[in-house]
Amino acid sequence: MAFDLGCIVGRVVNKSHVFITHGHVDHIGAVVAHAARRALQKQKPARYYVPAHLAPHLECILQSTAAMQGDVPFPAEIVPLQAFDEVHISAKHLVRAVPTKHRVPSLGYILYEKKNRLKLEYRHLPGTEIAALKRAGQEITSAELTPEIAYTGDTTIEALTAAAVDERTRDLLQVKLLITEVRRCPERILY
Repeated sequence: MAFDLGCIVGRVVNKSHVFITHGHVDHIGAVVAHAARRALQKQKPARYYVPAHLAPHLECILQSTAAMQGDVPFPAEIVPLQAFDEVHISAKHLVRAVPTKHRVPSLGYILYEKKNRLKLEYRHLPGTEIAALKRAGQEITSAELTPEIAYTGDTTIEALTAAAVDERTRDLLQVKLLITEVRRCPERILY
């Protein structure tokens, strides 16, 4: 997976799940090039997850590029997202869209690792009883999500301070790695 495509670098062409934070060219400008390179390399179309209001514009850009080239649009799947939408990108990973603060509508993203854990009510039981429950068709595990990485793109510090009081975005402050671009940061926060 990748976050934002202002330019094509390294092995990003191999990434089939791309999460775009907002529509500024330094964050979305290389989507067409990414789709084109994947098509040339005969890779499956990538999925581009974007704030919902951008989806028709990105579709238009892909159509316009095709018209300029006298060809069909590069294969790409545009997936519109709203804040708090969740995307299962693999059996072990989920991405949640979260609101951010920027001068244009934007989203940030939290990558979670999913693990099935034995439900709390069964943890005290011996293995033989757990196995018997499982054979009887009882659901003995539940999915546990661990916030691993968050990417906010361009945002203000308010997106992070709001996360401290909003349980829906609190995981922004619990991740192992937070990637953010903050233009202005009050001096008192730097110390």
